[in-house]
Amino acid sequence: VPLNRYVVKFGAMGLGDVQMVEKTEEDVKVIKETVLSATAVQSYLACPAKFYYSVVKKLQSEDEVSESLDYGMFGTVFHEVMHSIYSDPSTRKPMARITRSYLEGWLERKTEITSMVKAQIMEQLNTVEVTGRNLVVADVIVLYVMKTLQTDLDQLMSAGLDSFEILGLELRVEGEFHGQRFKGFVDRVDSFASDQARVVDYKTGKVLKDDEE
Repeated sequence: VPLNRYVVKFGAMGLGDVQMVEKTEEDVKVIKETVLSATAVQSYLACPAKFYYSVVKKLQSEDEVSESLDYGMFGTVFHEVMHSIYSDPSTRKPMARITRSYLEGWLERKTEITSMVKAQIMEQLNTVEVTGRNLVVADVIVLYVMKTLQTDLDQLMSAGLDSFEILGLELRVEGEFHGQRFKGFVDRVDSFASDQARVVDYKTGKVLKDDEE
């Protein structure tokens, strides 16, 4: 019996020429007066049109109801939990020092950390429970938190210290480059020695080799 094979091919549809968005003097003025975040710069690099409509024209997409955490929410949950652990629970202000015993204590409180993570997930998703895929995501975030605490403890022990100083958490920084203002947040600034300060950036996405330099 002869075997007949049929192949169906479709050509990819081109998007055509992308029209440039003409910016008026007023548009340029708005950009110059806006303090741009890293997210805004990334938006411009990925899609200048999206940057124009969101930053210049202040148009926002409709809120979408999400049933699972996206990358942005993932990072927010992790950052909030770490901020809580290194802050005074009554004031939310950074603790003055983080001791070795404090870190060791939190490393034995995985159940409590899991509860903190789930509470943050429920807040992000505006839901009353964590189910399905989000349970797996919660476990991953807990591992991130535990690994961060263990790393801080290991560095303390390697330095032969009993504690390190917290100089700031979630610090807003601003700068100017060629007349354009930019803003960002430093996750943590701490110190292992009186003449040194360390800037810590929590990474929850892919880290390239260049990011480590």
